[in-house]
Amino acid sequence: MANEIKDIGSGTGKLYVTTPASVILRNLTNNLSGVRSIINIATTVGIIPWEIYQNGGGAPPLQDEYDSNFGFRFYINADYGGAAPEGSLVAAVEITKYIVSKGLQSNINSQIATISGGVLTVTRKSVLTKVYVDTEGAAPTDFLDEIAAGEFIEGDFVVIAGVAAGRVSTLRDVGVTAANIHLAKAKPCELGDEAISILLQYVKPNLATAGKFVEVSRTDDLTRTVADIRAEGLPAPIGGVDTQTIASIAGGVTITLTPGVSKQVLQITGGPTNITGNIVITTGGVPIDGDSFVVMLDALANYTAAFTITIFGITLTAAQALRGGFRFEAVFDTASYRVNMINDARYLSTSGAEVFYVQIPISQGDTQTLFSVGKAILGGLGANQSIRIKDAVPDMNVYNGTPYATSGNMQLGCVGASSPQYSISANGFLFGTVARRNSFVPQSGGLITDTQIVKGAGIELTVTGADPTANGSPWVLHMWYTIIES
Repeated sequence: MANEIKDIGSGTGKLYVTTPASVILRNLTNNLSGVRSIINIATTVGIIPWEIYQNGGGAPPLQDEYDSNFGFRFYINADYGGAAPEGSLVAAVEITKYIVSKGLQSNINSQIATISGGVLTVTRKSVLTKVYVDTEGAAPTDFLDEIAAGEFIEGDFVVIAGVAAGRVSTLRDVGVTAANIHLAKAKPCELGDEAISILLQYVKPNLATAGKFVEVSRTDDLTRTVADIRAEGLPAPIGGVDTQTIASIAGGVTITLTPGVSKQVLQITGGPTNITGNIVITTGGVPIDGDSFVVMLDALANYTAAFTITIFGITLTAAQALRGGFRFEAVFDTASYRVNMINDARYLSTSGAEVFYVQIPISQGDTQTLFSVGKAILGGLGANQSIRIKDAVPDMNVYNGTPYATSGNMQLGCVGASSPQYSISANGFLFGTVARRNSFVPQSGGLITDTQIVKGAGIELTVTGADPTANGSPWVLHMWYTIIES
C-alpha cells in the first residue's frame, strides 16, 4: 500500500470527511483544492458550516449530526486496490493526525478510561484531551503509573480528573514507577471526583526517545511543605505550641526538639509538683542556621533527692524550679545552639520588677494560731526595700473530714501594716468541706496604698476575730510577689 503521507494531495483518489463514528460527510478529490478544503474544515470552530457540504449524491447531513465532543475525522484513498469509491471508506486510511495541526479540532475530546494494571489507555483525537479516570474494578483506590502514549504528538495536553470521590486514583512519579509520568517535585496527585484534576503535556523532543507526560499544573496546587522548604536550606519551623504538664513528666523524661519535626514552642505548665526523675529538654536532628526553639517554663517544680530540670544545657537551681516563669531560647548558629535564659515578661510586674514565688506549708497547728500568733511567710528585707504581693493561692489538696471553724477573714500583709494586701473569707476557704484551691483577692482592688506597705518588713498570714478551731486539714500557700526599692 502506498504511503498515505506521500499521497496526500497527489491528484489520485479521494479524501473523506467523517463524523467520529466514520459516517462520511463529504467526498473530495485528492488534489490541492481538496487538501485546502479539509484543512479549512479541520480548523473551523463549532459545527460544520452548511456551505462546505458536498454530498456526492443524496441530501447533505443535518448540522446537528456533528458530535461536539470529538470533532471530525479525515481519510484518504489514493486508489488503493482500485479506483477510490464515493461514499465508502473501503481501503481508505485515516489521516486525521496528519491533516490537523497537532490534532487541533473544533472541540476538546472528552472520554472516560479505566486503569488496568496501573496503565491508562487514552484514545488521542485532539491536541487537548480530557479524561475521566476510573479505578480498576471500581476499587476504592488505585495507582496510575503510566499513560499509553499511542498516537500522542509532541505538545499534546491531557487533563485527567476522577469519576467519583469514593474511587481515588493516585498518579505516581516516574521516580517511583520508572514509567512515563513526571510529576512536579515528584509529589503524588490524588484524583477523586471531577473537582480535582491535573494537566499533563506530552513531551517527545527526540523521535528516537520515548515520550513522557510532564505535569503542567494541578487544581489542588503544589503546597510547599516544611520539608520542601528545608530541603532548599531554609530554616522553616513547625508552627504552633506543644504543651506538657509538669505532672506528666515529673517522673523523669528526655524531650528532644527536632527542627522540621517538633513544634517551635514547648510550654510546660502546672504544679507545684515533686520531681522524682531528671527532666532534660534538648535538641536533635540536623539543624540549619537560624533554626530556633523556645521553651516556656510556666510550671512550678519541687526538687526531691538529686533530681533536676535541665533545658538546653542549663540546669535550674531548686529555687528557680520552684519559682518558674523562665523562657529559654535556642538559636542554631553555624555549629551549635546559642541559648538564652530570661525572665518571661509575663512574670514581671508592670514596673519591670522580677516576680518571685514562694510555697509555704501551713500545718493544722499553724492554722489554729493564725489570730493569736500568725504565720511568718517571708522574712524582713533591707531598710529601703518593701514587698508587694502579686497573687496568692491557698491549696488544701487533701481534706481530712473536719472543717475549720472561724468567723474571721484570712489575711496576707506586711508585718506592722495597718491594712493587709490580700484577704479571703472563712467561707471562701477554711470552712470548706472538700479538697479545694481558691484565691486571695486584693484588699484594695489591686492598688497598694501606703497603709499596706512597711519598708523592711516581712509578710505574715493572719486571721481576724479569733483563732480557727476544730481539727482541720493542713494546706499549702502559694504566693507571688515583687520587691520594691525606694
